[in-house]
Amino acid sequence: NPALGTIITDLEKQGNRIAPQVQQLYFTKNLAAPKGNLENVKASGGTAGSVVDGYYDRIGDLAYISLVDPSKAMETTAHENFHALQRQLDRGKQGLFKEDEQTALNTFLPGGKITDIDSSVQKGLGNDVMARLEERHGEKPLDASEMQAYAFGAYSALKSQGKRMAAPNPVIRAFKKLWDLIK
Repeated sequence: NPALGTIITDLEKQGNRIAPQVQQLYFTKNLAAPKGNLENVKASGGTAGSVVDGYYDRIGDLAYISLVDPSKAMETTAHENFHALQRQLDRGKQGLFKEDEQTALNTFLPGGKITDIDSSVQKGLGNDVMARLEERHGEKPLDASEMQAYAFGAYSALKSQGKRMAAPNPVIRAFKKLWDLIK
């Protein structure tokens, strides 16, 4: 499919800007979350057997991106590659965010329900994004790393559509800094 080829080229560019060490793999059939250790599945709001838009394999440093619904692929690519960045930070590789920016991410996006996202971040992401995240996750709690990855994925999708966003709070400023670095 030539259209998928173009989409994949764009996704590769985006993924390589965010986390160049990560290889991206694509699938075009619904992929169900595996049974077994469901720690990461639950952290992202899923359950055993739920269909996924993508996932990040920390062991292989691989991002799996669904092309079942290509309209979600850019946001999913940003989300999964953000996990790769989080992994680098967990390994002690600093420099991406200043201490106050990382503190802001942890404070304003601490995990919990989507409705727990700080109101200034909700305003920065906009009503459409917040409605989509609420529809997707409902009352299911997310851990902090998932909440931050979903917020960055949404921010990236808006920016890639050319939408202008004010930076009224430290989270949006941190995302803008990362976006400016990778664009």
